[in-house]
Amino acid sequence: MGKIKLFCFPYAGGSARNYIRWNKALGEDIDLIPIELRGRGDRNDEPFYDSIEEAVDDIYLIIKDKIYSTPYAFFGHSMGAYIAFELARKIQHYGNNPPVQLFASGKEAPQNNKLKLYGLSNEEFKRGMIALGTAPEIFEDEELFNIFGSRLRADCKILDKYKFKKESCKLNSDITVLYGREDSSISIDEFLSWKIHTGKSFDIRCFDGGHLFLNSSVKELTNYLKECLSQYYQSK
Repeated sequence: MGKIKLFCFPYAGGSARNYIRWNKALGEDIDLIPIELRGRGDRNDEPFYDSIEEAVDDIYLIIKDKIYSTPYAFFGHSMGAYIAFELARKIQHYGNNPPVQLFASGKEAPQNNKLKLYGLSNEEFKRGMIALGTAPEIFEDEELFNIFGSRLRADCKILDKYKFKKESCKLNSDITVLYGREDSSISIDEFLSWKIHTGKSFDIRCFDGGHLFLNSSVKELTNYLKECLSQYYQSK
């Protein structure tokens, strides 16, 4: 076995940059591939997605030629968890091998989607995002808000619109749910409900921190990912 690819999908308002610093921590046997969504980073001039389905169709075209030569896994946090999940279902639906492991981080199971922030007033939207861990400075600094505000709204819009569609076939992927110990926005039962979506193994793991624990517990999280993925590659 060679390397394993780890595709990472950002949370609402986030970008591929959120995962760049994981590269060194994950080591040379894991090929980290942060996915850049439209409207940010080097895709800043492209329009935001209008739905999760549109995001999945776009990303599938980007990665479809990268998922055959070596085993691969998906990591998605919050909004990214739904994108990763629906992308894995699309890949499996087309008769291809889905990721060996799906890390669904910081988000309730898709059938329980409950985020409804897009239609709120600016003040209510601000309070909701700050409660989830968004830095207050983004809303207080005009320049920062111009950069991130529209992105946050656009991402919350596609989350609000997302409706889980039941399929008879479960994912042929291990699913591991990750969450922050201090994240009070989602119950344990809502995390455990991911279990129905896999025909293989299921696990759940908590880390220190709130909803955005992946930014504050980098060492612990990347060590755990390495431990989980080590079965799929041969260390040199």
